[in-house]
Amino acid sequence: MSGVCSGSGPCFGGFLDSAMAGASPAPPLWYHRDLSRAAAEELLARAGRDGSFLVRDSESVNGAYALCVL
Repeated sequence: MSGVCSGSGPCFGGFLDSAMAGASPAPPLWYHRDLSRAAAEELLARAGRDGSFLVRDSESVNGAYALCVL
């Protein structure tokens, strides 16, 4: 599923490839800047694979992140 990384292998979302090529790197597939907790839970539930994860900005702590894991 797009936007969620599962436990089937590394998930860098092209971040390392573009950084090494000197390009401005795209955000990794697992990072979701403006995703609510409820939306993250729904996205992971649709992925349906244990070990799926994403990182989002915290809603309650400014400048912090939240790791969401199925």
